[in-house]
Amino acid sequence: MSYQLFSSRSSLVTHCSSLLELTDFPNVVSRRPQATHNFLSERSSMKTFFNPASIAVIGATPREGSLGSQILTNLRYGYTGRLYPVNPNYADIQTLPCYPAVEKIPGPVDLAIVIVPAPAVPEALAACGRKGIRRVIIESAGFAETGPEGRALQNRCLAIARKAGIRLWGPNCMGLVDIPKKFFFTFMHPNIHKDGLIEGRISMVVQSGMLSAGFLADLMSERAVGIAKACSIGNKMDIDECDVLEYLLEDEQTDAVALYLESIVRGRKFLELADRAKKPIVLLKGGKSTAGAKAALSHTSSLAGNARLQDSLLSLAGVTIAQDFQQMMEITRALAMIKQTPPRCRTAILTFSGGAGILSCDLVEQQGLRVADLSASTKKELASVFPDWLPASNPVDMFPAFAARGAAAAYNGAFNAVVRDPRVDVIFLHFFVGFYPNYDRLRLFKEMADREGKVLILWAIGRRDALRAFKQEAQDCGIPVHGELFRAVECLACAARYTPRKNAPKLISTRKPKLTSAAEKILSALPERIWDEYDSKNLLKTCGIPVVQEKILGSVAAAVAAARQMGFPVVLKGLVK
Repeated sequence: MSYQLFSSRSSLVTHCSSLLELTDFPNVVSRRPQATHNFLSERSSMKTFFNPASIAVIGATPREGSLGSQILTNLRYGYTGRLYPVNPNYADIQTLPCYPAVEKIPGPVDLAIVIVPAPAVPEALAACGRKGIRRVIIESAGFAETGPEGRALQNRCLAIARKAGIRLWGPNCMGLVDIPKKFFFTFMHPNIHKDGLIEGRISMVVQSGMLSAGFLADLMSERAVGIAKACSIGNKMDIDECDVLEYLLEDEQTDAVALYLESIVRGRKFLELADRAKKPIVLLKGGKSTAGAKAALSHTSSLAGNARLQDSLLSLAGVTIAQDFQQMMEITRALAMIKQTPPRCRTAILTFSGGAGILSCDLVEQQGLRVADLSASTKKELASVFPDWLPASNPVDMFPAFAARGAAAAYNGAFNAVVRDPRVDVIFLHFFVGFYPNYDRLRLFKEMADREGKVLILWAIGRRDALRAFKQEAQDCGIPVHGELFRAVECLACAARYTPRKNAPKLISTRKPKLTSAAEKILSALPERIWDEYDSKNLLKTCGIPVVQEKILGSVAAAVAAARQMGFPVVLKGLVK
């Protein structure tokens, strides 16, 4: 037993033993197990997944309610390319000719969607290789998420794909959805179409399969949040979040990207993408707790890293960290719609309820923003709208004017007064939908706010059906609308804190570091064994990274003497070599 003594006065350095794989030292990386991901992927390799001219469905069936049937039904909803069901047991499915094997399909096939039992997937991939299909989505489950046998099966599939030059999406996933194009490359229930598709400017990447279906149904039915693309990537055998994110960051239909991930396979690449992104990125990370990490391993075969380190690095790279799904999606929508927020965010609150106005003031200040001090001219103009007994102030309680002038006149008068106030940066407008006549001037309000350089956000409650229509109208006008006061202010605060990466210092250097001779000496002296804290810090020190002052000592007496020499306070740790 040796004693490791270090001074607690020195600046502590976070242990970078995270699975983010940020190390660029080639000698260190070469000693790690080789990752299964194909690092030669390019954005061009993703285009066919999103825009195939022809699709084969391997495992299609006519049985209603089966996954093979639902995939075909979803494809026929909006996809206009060539469709080829593949199943040796049927001559036709849903009026389409069915082929006994993928090699029997006439002509080329851009994409295959595989939904056969896991043990049959290797042969399906081999057949795709023989046919010349180079893009495959495996939606079947039963791979690495099930344990060692499943992992061996997954590795076998990857080996077949690499030999054939196939890029793989999945397995254990829901595939992808493109709302503007009405592409549903997924087995989620076709009822998803019945609630009405809401097209938006945000895209999401979800590691979970069923969760992505739940997200999509909730967003379009209850929340009226529009989506551009939804991508479920599952076990990430080959295609991972970096591949999809890189594509979406260049996608003309996407203004912001939300991700739910249980692991980050290529941490450095992810940071590089975030660091140069011209669009906001919002991340919800699962598996941060001990129990959550254990569940992630059995869910999508994901190993979780150091959560605090990951969040810190990602935040530095401009990624907004979310804590739950609704927060992730509403922040993403707000960042997509609010292009620029004045740093002071002086907020004027126009409400139908005095209580809601008071709570809004509390929330604005709690988020570090400011409740606007209205100018004298604005207060004078407001006084002409409201009863004499009501003093003009912020928050602006419009309800007393409803009876005298009507709700529409009260909203018009208050908004016209506040929007021109130079002391106001943000207008936080409250609506009670369905009980008063729906207000139809949202687009005009948005145009006026844009013209005056003001940010406009909405809080709306009311009757369900009317509320959904109102939210969709607001979204079509480019106005973020929220169902909870705290979420509206929280999203505004995130927009105020967000810094476009073009205006921020770069986190990732494009220059690859070269190992010093001292580092090479340490590496050669420690072949193949697990490094302890002392050895790791010595390596960091050779690269100019500050670490705590420390000594290795063999006795208590030596430790006491060293502590006196270093100066108190100090920390003593046991070190087993």
